[in-house]
Amino acid sequence: MAPAQNSSPFRFLGLVAAAALLAGCKDRGKVAADYAKGHATLLAGVAAKEFAALERGVPEGGKKATVLFYAKGADPKSDPIGVRRDLLQVERAVPELLAAPTTFAALADDSGLIIRNNLEMDAMAGVDLFRIYPGLKQAASKPFVSEIQSFVQASDGKKNGPDDARTFVSASRVPKDDGTLGGFYVTGWGLRTYAFHLREALLTDLDPSHRTPTTSAAPSAAPSSVVLPILYVALFDEAGVYTARGTPDADHDALRDLHLVEATEGGPAAAAVDITGRAFGWAAVRIPAFGAKVGVVVLRSEIN
Repeated sequence: MAPAQNSSPFRFLGLVAAAALLAGCKDRGKVAADYAKGHATLLAGVAAKEFAALERGVPEGGKKATVLFYAKGADPKSDPIGVRRDLLQVERAVPELLAAPTTFAALADDSGLIIRNNLEMDAMAGVDLFRIYPGLKQAASKPFVSEIQSFVQASDGKKNGPDDARTFVSASRVPKDDGTLGGFYVTGWGLRTYAFHLREALLTDLDPSHRTPTTSAAPSAAPSSVVLPILYVALFDEAGVYTARGTPDADHDALRDLHLVEATEGGPAAAAVDITGRAFGWAAVRIPAFGAKVGVVVLRSEIN
C-alpha cells in the first residue's frame, strides 16, 4: 500500500509564502537597482565636474608655485619647511584647489623626485614620482595630466591592504623665472577616500541635513525625518574595487565579484544582487575623465 500523501494546507501555504518572499526580495532588489542607476549617474557627474575643476586649478597652482618656489633663482630643495608652508598658500590662492577634495599636494623637482608635500608628516619626500606614475612626465609639455596607480606613500594609512594605495594624481609644470622647467606641482586623492567623499555627496543630495561624522549640525538645525536606504559607494578600475571606509567586507567582495569593468563595457550597468540574504541593487557608470576603465558603483538596499 502506497504511503499517504502529505496534503496539509499549512505546508502548501508555507510554500506559497516562501515563493512570495523570494519574489518580493527580487522586486526589492530591482527597485533598489533602479534607484542606484540615478545615484551612480549623479555621482559620475559630480566626479566629472571635480575633475574639470582640477584641470583648471592645477595649472593655476603651477603658476602660483613659480612665484613662491623659484622667484629670483630660489632653490626650494634648500627649504623643505618653507615648501610645505607655500604649498598650503598655493591651495588657498586657487579657488578650484581649495574646493577640491584632494588629500595632499606636493612639489617635485624637474626629474620627478618629490621635495615635500603639504602634510605635517611627510612620507613622500624623496619618492621618484615618475617611477610610479610614468604618464605624469607629460606634464613637462602639457598643462595638465593625471594618472591612477598604487601610491603607498599617499595612502590614508589605514593599512587595509593594497586597495588603500590606489591613488589618483594630477600634475602641472612649475616653470622658473626664465621659463625653463623648475619642477612639478602635484595633487590628488586615494580612491577609497574619494569613494567616501562621493558617498557623502549622495547622502547630502538625498537628505540636505546630512552631516559627516566630523561636522556637527548647526544648533538650530531640526532633526531629519528622512529615512535613508543602506548605501555604499565605490570606485573601480581594471585593478580592483575601492570601497569607502565603513563598507562591510561582504559588500566589498560582492562588488568585486561583479567584474564591473567588463559589466560596463557597453555602457552603464545595473542589476539586483543578494548579499548575505539581503536584497540589494547596484548600478555602475564609467567616469571617462579619470581613465578609460574607471567608474563609480552604488550599492543600495531598501529599509522599508
